[in-house]
Amino acid sequence: PVPWMTNRYQLVDVGCAVPTDPEQPISIAVRDPELGAVIGSLAAGALGDARTLWGDSSPLDWLDGKRRNQYAASLGACVLVKADTSGKRQKWDDWIDNLARWFDWLPDGAALQSVRRLRLARGAKDLKGVHASATETLRRGIPIIAPVASMFLDTLATLVEHEQFDSTDIEDQYRAVRSVMLRMQSGQAFTLLRFESKGKRAR
Repeated sequence: PVPWMTNRYQLVDVGCAVPTDPEQPISIAVRDPELGAVIGSLAAGALGDARTLWGDSSPLDWLDGKRRNQYAASLGACVLVKADTSGKRQKWDDWIDNLARWFDWLPDGAALQSVRRLRLARGAKDLKGVHASATETLRRGIPIIAPVASMFLDTLATLVEHEQFDSTDIEDQYRAVRSVMLRMQSGQAFTLLRFESKGKRAR
């Protein structure tokens, strides 16, 4: 996730530690004094902790600042989406739409849009919007934020299996994405994949 810019418009280092033992996990460290703890909590699956560790800012602030740092905006949106159980459209849904539209290289924006559209869908017509966002995500690639990638896979599965919608055009892609996602390294905030190569585990 580089370049990474803080809320104070300062670039910080993003470190990647690759152990010599291929059985040990790779780790990515973003040296952002504001978001380092948040990223760690998301990696551990501690959503509640992530929501309370934003300090003077909030997930909404980071999503609003998407022009500054699209990765942090995706993290903020991820926390908001995971925490919302109202089933109603929120003011920040428009900001997720902008994240998806303004940064057409970023899979996470379109993925988050597809997740929200599915949660808010009320009929077959709404599912077409889910399909459009999901198709766009597939064009861009697997989301960079690991929890977003997991939510997107769940959205794809629901769309493919939904009896009110014909999703035959993405079924093969869904199976391919699911196969790749099985190689995700657990306990990480960012998507890391493991592959076998010539009898050895490759990354």
